[in-house]
Amino acid sequence: MDRYDAEEIEYRKEESEMNDYNRGKRDSMLDLADKELIDVAARITILEDELEKERDKKWSLVNKITLLESGAAFECIDDNEKLSLYDKLELLKNGKVLT
Repeated sequence: MDRYDAEEIEYRKEESEMNDYNRGKRDSMLDLADKELIDVAARITILEDELEKERDKKWSLVNKITLLESGAAFECIDDNEKLSLYDKLELLKNGKVLT
C-alpha cells in the first residue's frame, strides 16, 4: 500500500466519523476558501498587468531623462507629440532631426 492509499483510507475514515453539522461546516469553509482563492488569483492577474504598465512607464521616463541629460533638444521629448519615445530614439539614432 502506498502513501496515497493510506491517506485515502484515513480521509474516508474521518468522513464516515464526521457528523452532518461538521461535514456541512467543512464544506462551507471549503467553498469560501475556493471563492477567495479565485478572487486572489484574479487580483494577482490585474496587479501583474498594472505592474507591466508601470514598468513600461518607468523605462520610458528613464529614456527621457537620459535624453535630457545628454543635451537632447526639448522638442524631441514634448509630451504632446504623436511619436513615442522609442520612435524618437530610433530617429535620433538614424541621424534625423526632430522638430
